[in-house]
Amino acid sequence: MDKLFGLVGLGIWGVFVYVYTDGMSSQQQFYFLLSNLLLLVLVVPFWKMLPRYGYPAPLALITLIPVTVPILIWIVAFSSPVQNKEAN
Repeated sequence: MDKLFGLVGLGIWGVFVYVYTDGMSSQQQFYFLLSNLLLLVLVVPFWKMLPRYGYPAPLALITLIPVTVPILIWIVAFSSPVQNKEAN
């Protein structure tokens, strides 16, 4: 329980990781944290970038499938940004 109170300084994320990974082996904990890191590194930038090019933001979830990342990069690279009506 003392470990749990020490993780409160990390916020809700630290408490979630402690509670969710309790009982997992160290290898399972590593892969859990690695998958969440990939979520931050891949999905979040695409989620913010895709609406600028006229694509729906949830399309960024396909980046969790490794083969689709280069395809999505090529699609965005050859697309032109959508112009805001308010800017004109």
